[in-house]
Amino acid sequence: PNPTRSGSFGSEPQSAAERDALDRIESIDGQPFDPKRGYLVALPRNLLKGFCDIVPLLEFARARKSMLPGEDNYIPALEVVVRHACKRIWAQLGTFEQIDTNGDGRISRAELVARMRSVFGQRPSALVLDNLVDAVDIDQNGYISRDEFARLTRKL
Repeated sequence: PNPTRSGSFGSEPQSAAERDALDRIESIDGQPFDPKRGYLVALPRNLLKGFCDIVPLLEFARARKSMLPGEDNYIPALEVVVRHACKRIWAQLGTFEQIDTNGDGRISRAELVARMRSVFGQRPSALVLDNLVDAVDIDQNGYISRDEFARLTRKL
């Protein structure tokens, strides 16, 4: 079987599906797949509107319009890519102590810039820096606390 994990940056993987040789789902999280049960899945929202012209998805969407999420209930694809890139960058930056060079218990933007210069040899753009901080700064105070960093590293 081919296990497949799903989830997003900032969330734990939500399921593991095992497939047979024909790529049909046999089980999810070790439980037999039940075609009559409802499962939550994530996919590009336009697939249910005809993008790629996948007929089974179109038929599914037409038959269950009232069950589908609203237009504003999605994460834009670019945001998913940016989150993934941020996760990869954070994984290369080292420990909290290596980044929090003044020892005040929080990572500032200046400390993050200095660490990125040290690790990657260049200053990050404002866009990259903003996204790195936003991806981890849960309380949105502009700093990365030890708890916020720990939450991130548990997911790496």
